[in-house]
Amino acid sequence: MAAYTAAAFLDAHNKLARQLGAIPANSASSADNAGWYTSRRLNLRGGPTTHAPVLKTLLKGASVMPTGAKSGPWWEVDADCQQGWVHSDYLTR
Repeated sequence: MAAYTAAAFLDAHNKLARQLGAIPANSASSADNAGWYTSRRLNLRGGPTTHAPVLKTLLKGASVMPTGAKSGPWWEVDADCQQGWVHSDYLTR
């Protein structure tokens, strides 16, 4: 729960700061990974393949934070304080 709150607060802060002109739109702060959600029920996997073990199932609309690691269309994310891999086709902002 704390991860959701922190991600939501950071995203809201960055949006407000951009609106007020405190953060330029092309700055590193605007390129943060906050604000990603699952577009459907989705398996969080132990690796970037459908053959990797399922660590947990994320509900549609679950907040995830990409770590920056990618393998083809697979992204490593932090979901409720647990890292794993999801297919990027099922993530939305």
